[in-house]
Amino acid sequence: AAVETKIRTINPYAELHSTEHCSVDLDSVLGRDAFALDRILAMEPDFLSHGHHHRHDNGVTSVSLEKTQPLDPDKFFAWIREVTMRQGPDILRLKGIVAMKDDDQRFALQGVHMLVEGDRQRPWGDGEARNSRLVFIGRNLDHKALADGFDACAA
Repeated sequence: AAVETKIRTINPYAELHSTEHCSVDLDSVLGRDAFALDRILAMEPDFLSHGHHHRHDNGVTSVSLEKTQPLDPDKFFAWIREVTMRQGPDILRLKGIVAMKDDDQRFALQGVHMLVEGDRQRPWGDGEARNSRLVFIGRNLDHKALADGFDACAA
């Protein structure tokens, strides 16, 4: 009961499975896209708000960054590689939507520790703000260094 209560304080929407010796159907826990950015934004519109820096009870912090001008892909990919190489063990999750210079497609990326993947997702919608938003969740995150590095990726 104490563990379930703690999980609910961290993520009230998490689906919980009671089990003994890990006897749970893997399809019920893997590949479920349980963290859907659009769904989180529908429930918590400020989740990606600029300058957001939240501390969780379990020593985990989140840092949200936003940029209104397009990013230079060479600068951005070099920076995200550097961040994940240096701080990977402390990065529990990263997720974002990025607007690249001279690209009409949204670039979506996500990562865990030092593993990051991303791809062009879909065209930006008519009237959709082409803002780049990035969220880091982890331990010992340096908000200022992350913000400065992200800012330096501007085209």
